[in-house]
Amino acid sequence: MKSVRVSLWFLWLLTFSLLLFLRGFLLTKKEVEKFSSCHDYPHTPPPSGNNPSSSCWSNPRYKRAVLLLVDALRHDFTVFNDSVSQPEPWQNKMPVFRDLMSSFPNRTRHMEFIADPPSATFLRLKGLTTGGLPTFVDLGSNFGASEITEDSWVKQLSLNEKKLILLGDDTWMNIYSQYFHRAFPYPSFDVWDLHTVDNGVWKHLLPQMKTPDWDVIVAHFLGVDHAGHRYHVKHPELADKLEQINSWIEEVVMHVGEDTVLFMFGDHGMTSSGDHGGETRDEVTSSLFIYSGSEFGEVSEEERAVFEKERVFQTDLVPTLTLLLGVPVPYSSLGSVIPFLFLTGDGESRTHLQHVVNTNMNQVFRYIATYSMLSSEFKKEDIAKIKAQVDEINSKYHASKSQYSLQLVSDMLRVIRVIRDLCSAHWAQFNLVLMGFALFVMTMISLGLLSNQLVSVHWWVAAPIIPLVIISYDKLSLWTGVTNPITVLITLSSAVLTLYRPVRSRLLTALQRRQASPLINFSISDIVN
Repeated sequence: MKSVRVSLWFLWLLTFSLLLFLRGFLLTKKEVEKFSSCHDYPHTPPPSGNNPSSSCWSNPRYKRAVLLLVDALRHDFTVFNDSVSQPEPWQNKMPVFRDLMSSFPNRTRHMEFIADPPSATFLRLKGLTTGGLPTFVDLGSNFGASEITEDSWVKQLSLNEKKLILLGDDTWMNIYSQYFHRAFPYPSFDVWDLHTVDNGVWKHLLPQMKTPDWDVIVAHFLGVDHAGHRYHVKHPELADKLEQINSWIEEVVMHVGEDTVLFMFGDHGMTSSGDHGGETRDEVTSSLFIYSGSEFGEVSEEERAVFEKERVFQTDLVPTLTLLLGVPVPYSSLGSVIPFLFLTGDGESRTHLQHVVNTNMNQVFRYIATYSMLSSEFKKEDIAKIKAQVDEINSKYHASKSQYSLQLVSDMLRVIRVIRDLCSAHWAQFNLVLMGFALFVMTMISLGLLSNQLVSVHWWVAAPIIPLVIISYDKLSLWTGVTNPITVLITLSSAVLTLYRPVRSRLLTALQRRQASPLINFSISDIVN
């Protein structure tokens, strides 16, 4: 009876540690089922010619946009380094970005594109289209992805009579099936197939760009990602894929019109083994290259420090794309516009930029204010503090009668980042302390089972610990970047420590029975029963 009580005690500890681990690992958030519209401006319109009622939140900077998404395009794949005498197989395979930056310095920008973990493709697409932060509990939807119900730029463009064309990864059809004017999807989950999707995209891309009836083209290449999964970053197949994409981008740029902007980016990176899903730098650092059919406006040194960053978040693409095309920002977006894209040679472009950033700030605050009414995750004093800052900035903005102020624009961008950081702390940062403590408890349970001083524990308590420890250590290594050999070593050690005492006890009991009764046949049932 005492042995049963001890077994139940160990089982409770095991359950407690598992729940503790999940608490630190499975982050969640509520979806706000609201949608932006042209008639639902997030703040009182400014008293100027930038009245959004005639242009739906902002005047469009471009009429068209081309989005080239190269799955798993790590940023250093796109950086050309002349100083490297013996480059890695993946290095210097994409000189197109360096060449375009040199030939068209006033039309191009190249920067790091930071993903929020988890870096799984479905969740990255969700973040890239809604502007929100994904949570790990959504990761199970990566396979057989269901339709995204949150507001997104895909829905906003469609609702505002913009025509979208899809080429490539069929995941888009699973999550946004009803919003494309034309679609040429290809199956995405055969990671052994490096060419079908990419060749299909290239077959249709230039012909579709030459047609008149489109506003946005999304072309999603998968070959780089599949080469990483099938091989690794140093394999020649990956290098060949990078060179192929490089040559295609050279041709696409030649067909970008003056009223068009090209965004070329990845959804995540990859580890040296070609994997992704975690939060290591290699996995979350992708690349963003922008090519404009018309020149950007000149930027002063003071403005450059505020407007042009070496790194932007992937969520920043969402308000940037929508406001450049003159449609509302998705309701739940936490992104910040990329300011320099809104500057032109027009003397009024800075006034327009200030209006755009003000719109963006009020839209982000509206979302966090709405969310705080649905959930108690955020402290009331934090929301109140942010509201006071937003009200102060809006008061200054209206008092200035929309006269351009770099300091005011900088303050608006800062508030957007504060709100994003607050949300990120709740939804996109895993609690490694809780996860580590849970693993510590599991390890202590294993050591307890090994100790000869403890009362015997039933096998039905010892057995479940092994898969739990294996899964836990594997997931912890996924997010901390611990190498696989270390994970395997810890896992095997835990398994040995867990089963040593129960198996030893059963073997000794079986041997004692055999010695006491030589006529009894020894069988495996002696150990199990």
